[in-house]
Amino acid sequence: MKKFGKNGARPISLKTIYADYNTHYKNKGGSIYRHISDQYTPYYVQMLEGRDSNHVLDGLLYHGTELEIYEHSTDTAGYTEQMFALTYLLGFEFKPRIKSLSQQQLYYFENTEVSNKKFKKINEKIITENYSEILRLIESIRCGKVKASLILNKINSYNRDNGVAKGLKEIGRIIKTKYILEYFSDDDLRKEVQKMLNKGEAINSVARLMFFGKHGRLNERSIGEQLEKASCLNILLSSLIIWNTRYLEKIYSVIKDYEWFDEEEFKRVSPLGTGHVNFLGKYIFEESKIATEDGLREIKVKG
Repeated sequence: MKKFGKNGARPISLKTIYADYNTHYKNKGGSIYRHISDQYTPYYVQMLEGRDSNHVLDGLLYHGTELEIYEHSTDTAGYTEQMFALTYLLGFEFKPRIKSLSQQQLYYFENTEVSNKKFKKINEKIITENYSEILRLIESIRCGKVKASLILNKINSYNRDNGVAKGLKEIGRIIKTKYILEYFSDDDLRKEVQKMLNKGEAINSVARLMFFGKHGRLNERSIGEQLEKASCLNILLSSLIIWNTRYLEKIYSVIKDYEWFDEEEFKRVSPLGTGHVNFLGKYIFEESKIATEDGLREIKVKG
C-alpha cells in the first residue's frame, strides 16, 4: 500500500503554547497532519508539534489498521536526510518531493565528479562507530517502546553533538543521492510522486469544506482535545469516501458495457465529489429504507 502524509493549517487558540504564526490566517495556527492511503483513505491523524518530518514515522508504524504500507511520499516539509535513513532501515521506500532538487548536494563514498556534478564524500567512520546504537534506535521505534516523534524531537534538538543523529544523516545522504538520481532519470517516478501528493491536496480541500463550524477554528487548547476534533473530521472524510465509492462501484456495473464507456478514464474518477453533499442548510433524518437489493438508489444514465 502506498501512503503519503499531508497537513492542513488551522487557526488555533492563542494560548496554545505550540501554535506558530500562520501567514495565511494572519494569526497563530496549528497543523493537522493526516496520513492518507493511495485509495484516498485517511487512517491516521495527529496535531503537529515541530517539523512535519518528526511525525512521519508515527503514521507509518502505529496506524493500527490492516494496511500493508511499503511506500511513503511527502512534500519538502516532511523530508530530512535522517528520514531517508530511518525509512530505509525500517523497510519503507521514501519518495518525497524536494524543493530545489537540482541544487541538492550529492554524496558518495569518495569525492568525485560525474558530468559536472560533484559528489561529496560521506563520513563512513561516524556510521561504523554508531551503527549498533542506530540499530538499537530502529528497534525501539519499530516495537513502539518510545513513540517515533518523541525520539526524533529529542535527537534533532542536539544533532550536532549526537553520534546517532550524525550517523543517520550520513546513511541518509547516500540513500537520498540514489533517490535524486532515480527521480531525475525516471519520468514515471516523478509522475507517481506528484499523483500521490495531488491526492493529499484534494482531500485537504474537502476537509476545509467540511470544517466550516466556527470558521474552521480550533478553540480547544490541549492537544488531546484538538486531536479529538481532527479525528472526528477524519471520520466524516472516510464516510464521504465510502459513500461515494459504493456508488461509483454501482455506476461502473451499470455503464461498463456501454459503447462510449472508457475504463481508463473511469479509473481517474475521485471518490471526493461533494456536489451532492448538503454542507449548509436543513438536515432531515428519516427512518426510511431504499427498496433495492444493495440498499443504494437506482442509477439513471443519461445519453
